[in-house]
Amino acid sequence: MLFKFSAKPTTLTFLIFGSLFFPNLVPAQVPKTGLKTPVVNVVSKSNAAVRFPVSPTPDPNFFQNSTVEQILGRMSIDDKVGQLLLVGFPQEKLDAKLAQHISQNRVGSFLIFKRNIVSIDQLKILNTSLVDYSMDKFRIPPLMAIDQEGGNVNRITTNPKLPFLFHFGDLTDSKFSYHYGYYTGQMLSSLGFNLNLAPVLDIADFNSNSFIALRSFGSDPGRVAQNGVAYSQGLVSQKVIPTAKHFPGLGSTTLDPHNTVVSNSASWIEMERNDFLPFKDFAKIGPNSAVMMSHMIYKGIDTSGLPASFSKYLMNDVLRKRLGFQGVIVTDDLHMKSSSSTVTPSEAALKSLKAGSDLVMLSWSFTEQSKTFARIKDAVIKKELSIEEVNDKVRRILTLKKYVYTKPAPENRTIASVTPAAPQIKVSANKTTVESAPVTQLLKSVLDAKMRSVFFRPQLEEKKQLCLVSDQKKLFDLIGKKDANVFKGYFYPKTSPAKSLAQFFKTSNCDLFIVTIENNQQAAVINQIADLNNKKLVIINHAIPTMVRNRARYFSVLDLYGISIKTDELLADKISEFTNMILRGQFHSAANNRN
Repeated sequence: MLFKFSAKPTTLTFLIFGSLFFPNLVPAQVPKTGLKTPVVNVVSKSNAAVRFPVSPTPDPNFFQNSTVEQILGRMSIDDKVGQLLLVGFPQEKLDAKLAQHISQNRVGSFLIFKRNIVSIDQLKILNTSLVDYSMDKFRIPPLMAIDQEGGNVNRITTNPKLPFLFHFGDLTDSKFSYHYGYYTGQMLSSLGFNLNLAPVLDIADFNSNSFIALRSFGSDPGRVAQNGVAYSQGLVSQKVIPTAKHFPGLGSTTLDPHNTVVSNSASWIEMERNDFLPFKDFAKIGPNSAVMMSHMIYKGIDTSGLPASFSKYLMNDVLRKRLGFQGVIVTDDLHMKSSSSTVTPSEAALKSLKAGSDLVMLSWSFTEQSKTFARIKDAVIKKELSIEEVNDKVRRILTLKKYVYTKPAPENRTIASVTPAAPQIKVSANKTTVESAPVTQLLKSVLDAKMRSVFFRPQLEEKKQLCLVSDQKKLFDLIGKKDANVFKGYFYPKTSPAKSLAQFFKTSNCDLFIVTIENNQQAAVINQIADLNNKKLVIINHAIPTMVRNRARYFSVLDLYGISIKTDELLADKISEFTNMILRGQFHSAANNRN
């Protein structure tokens, strides 16, 4: 039976019959504003045109084309909270679980560890995927961080191995430190990193039992400051942000803050004269920099009794106001025992942010990272942490990101008296190691400078009889053709070495002994010799520096620990040059022109 409708069709009748014949049709939600809504035509199989409103296509160049304030103005609370997180993760690639975690917590910065690295190519893909995913999801690229100090703190395997910082602190010319930062930054930038958790600016005597020891430029605050700034400027020249650590100074502790709570009782005068100085000079670099807070408690200068990473006084009053630091303040890992012994990581993060940090580090545990995101967001909503404070923190972080993602990198070599070599970074045949010819050349230059500082001294001008004590046959072979009247060799004794060496020092007519120490056992032998009979000894030490004790009794000690290139030929060349200078009467001018 047919029904005839004489009434004019209405919206209601259209919806009723439309739902019968077009069950998948969804009514458009018309905006309440008077603005014209953009539409797109969708053509069905029956060629009936249906108009739907659509949202504007996101601008893929939004970050590059916008100012920090424009970016900040478009961010939600979730976006801002995520920018405050620096997280680690266990994956070697961006899988679905990691992607979901990043998306849910709006993660703004990533920290890469050795556990994430299988090969150099895989590392590049991982970093690229993290940047691309962040840009796709948030339109803001991440800070890509890594701990590549040199010495025994390296996440990326290199050949040659990057040396300890203490080698550069031995030298008076900071150009070597600049070049070291330059080459390190060059490598990191090529692999997709833009934040290095280095340099260590702690004042530490490597002859002590300091937890920092060889990781520092040394115990002289002036040299630590000079070399630390030079190294940092080398990084910055390659668009890699330097992170000075561990403010206000961790060099005095013998305990590892990863495992226990540590404290320092130094007075304000002591800290200002020593520990503060490198950080004060570092602050002059400007906003494109970061400082990592120590988890140590500083009882002598801060009455709060809190670790520095939770101290508003140390972060705001001292670091920012007194020292003038403008960059990003980042915590050390909040999973460390010295941080997590009294509060959970999420509460520690909030506590640190309220005190003045900008970026909180959580190196593992997705669960804790998610809890931290939720806790910070809840604190912002409840005004425990003001939105104005959050904006200031995010503003500083975005400033770093705008700098490192703006290309090309400017060349800033004002500190360097010699222009660094052209890039020569290659990957090993097994794809797991970065081969760096410039670092090899840098190490040779550093060793040359260190050796000249040991041998070419005016005090040695009148030494006419030299003796080498070593178990390195190649070293003897390399310099064995020299005039025996000037240079004599003595193989390291195999039996009763301490007694035999003591007798040799007593009876020999040598004016200067050059003694090589290859390992800790040989160092222990030298330490056992109580009486050197007023003989002058130059110790060439390949063992851990702390193994050579009572250094004041030696003419000088040349520490080569951790230098991974072959040193025997370089050492032989320098000893030969030294002896020839004496033979030719040219020693005095060479000593006056040494590095």
